[in-house]
Amino acid sequence: MGVNWAHIHLMLTHIPVIGVGVIILFFCVGRARRNPAIERLSMEMFVALACLSVAVYLTGSPANHQMRERPGISREKIHDHSQAADCAFWSMETLGALSLVGLLKFKSKPSVPNRFLIAVLVLSVIVLAALEVHLAVSWTNGIQRGEAIAIARAVENLYRQIVSEYAVGVPAGTTINGGRVP
Repeated sequence: MGVNWAHIHLMLTHIPVIGVGVIILFFCVGRARRNPAIERLSMEMFVALACLSVAVYLTGSPANHQMRERPGISREKIHDHSQAADCAFWSMETLGALSLVGLLKFKSKPSVPNRFLIAVLVLSVIVLAALEVHLAVSWTNGIQRGEAIAIARAVENLYRQIVSEYAVGVPAGTTINGGRVP
């Protein structure tokens, strides 16, 4: 049996989960040392990780089609996984977009403003939580859908607050995932 989409999806899924945690630690080292170069590098890594997350997301659908035909795999479980994956993906993309905006907006400044860095750090911790919810939904039946929705709403509210505070040019009324909270 060769490598299929489900195998590729499983291999790629671990990159964002581990990556966000490692980058958060790296980011905290930069904050503790008050080193703008490490802070910017951390934001660049968040952007790169958001780009890599697209590959994870795109392999999910082919993996879904392969797995739902197997005995012992319920469509409900796959649906729950998909809903949690949407939350994790859009959370990661929001973090990548915020980091990119910060890198571009403050490119000519010696350092990124403290409030913006704190917003990136808070959002990165929320993204890590969303990724962990995604894993919990994928591996167990013990998480409630309401918990995943609460995290998705927290990410969306933080996103709206950051957008309004820094006026990054996102039209009013824009929502994550087309207005649908997974």
